[in-house]
Amino acid sequence: MLSCCVGLILQWFILLLFLCFLCFLLLLLLMANKVVCVCYQYVHFNGHSSSRLPITCGVPQGSILGPLSFLIYIYDICHVAKMSRLILFANDTNIFVANHNLNNLIWNINYELQLTSEWFQVNKLSLNVSKTNFVFFVSPNNVMIITSW
Repeated sequence: MLSCCVGLILQWFILLLFLCFLCFLLLLLLMANKVVCVCYQYVHFNGHSSSRLPITCGVPQGSILGPLSFLIYIYDICHVAKMSRLILFANDTNIFVANHNLNNLIWNINYELQLTSEWFQVNKLSLNVSKTNFVFFVSPNNVMIITSW
């Protein structure tokens, strides 16, 4: 039994070393991409163009590193939550907050949204409010009537 546990621990250790190696390679590729590729952006609207400015952060669209870089970039959002549970899937984030008292629930939601908003600002991200929704889940035995929000 002990040899089985040692083998399992060894497998996890090897996997951890492999993941560290992949992260190291990713960092090298990102640094090489930053040195080699100086990208610029500008806006063209109604026949007028703005001046070209260098892109100082982000990953170019269509890059092979894009999805992996994004996941690594936003992974620490899960540590922001104090009273909720966050579930991430690709670029979709769900925040779950539970409480039996409606007033406490509303306070908790606002607190978590404030923390999340600060995280977005620090990480130079924005929230697309038009794609943001909230849903109340209640048990059939404990239906709450919400008259105002």
